[in-house]
Amino acid sequence: MDWKIIKGLYRHKNITRTAEEFFISQPSLTKKIKKIEKEFTITIFKRKSRGIVFTKEGEYLAQKAIEIDARLNRIKENTEKMNAHMKGKLNIGVTNHFAKYHLPSILRDFQSAYPEVEFNIRSGWGKEISHLINTENIHIGFIRGDYEWAGSKYLLFKDPMCLFSRNEIDLHALPDYPRIDYQTGTVVNSLIESWWSDHYEIAPTIGMVVDSVEACKEMVIKGLGYALLPASMLEGNTDIFRVDLFDRHQTQVDIHTWMYYSEALLDTKIVSEFVDFVKKHNNKTRGVVR
Repeated sequence: MDWKIIKGLYRHKNITRTAEEFFISQPSLTKKIKKIEKEFTITIFKRKSRGIVFTKEGEYLAQKAIEIDARLNRIKENTEKMNAHMKGKLNIGVTNHFAKYHLPSILRDFQSAYPEVEFNIRSGWGKEISHLINTENIHIGFIRGDYEWAGSKYLLFKDPMCLFSRNEIDLHALPDYPRIDYQTGTVVNSLIESWWSDHYEIAPTIGMVVDSVEACKEMVIKGLGYALLPASMLEGNTDIFRVDLFDRHQTQVDIHTWMYYSEALLDTKIVSEFVDFVKKHNNKTRGVVR
């Protein structure tokens, strides 16, 4: 239990929220922390005006707590191999776009084959999911874009970046047209900015900023401006003007969507079965509009 407390404290950097997570009082939590500090003869953290800051020794202890927790979870999952029916819980991290358009069908089909498997799904931006898998808080990550990862990854598909507009646009005069921008992850932002700087020396005219790629798509359909979007967002809309994006070297600008996983976790039956299932599912659906 002590390593879970250290792990929780390191995640929250806050005594109150950590106590709430473990359903104990703040004095009880403080007492447990003091006991751990005494056992290891260290100071785990120091209080600052905006919260707590871990010491060097505390950082080391927190990382070991994360490793211990992950190792014990793995042991627990491995014991499930002894059961005739595969069951257990899969912790999956997924970027928002994949969660909406692709993950539901994968989970439906997998659960049909393995009805006793439970799923814990965490969604967010690519950077957030990358952090979760690098800190072993999830078993598998579905991430749009290339992020630092020492484990294995499997390419699910490429999504070309395109310019979409209700009406035809003169690309030479593109900076004069109103662009609809949207909140997205760092990878897509970087691709858009890089493509723009490859072709134009002046900044775009931003006519509108919306909070999601779905809202942006609807604004384009209504003719309120152009947008630079993944092709899958408006695939099949034949009445929308589309131009695929190419960089200065005439290479198509694509977004890669990957399945990130650790080879070490493939010793866990539920993880290895799911990874194999996703690969087979992906092979069956290749060529289907994404």
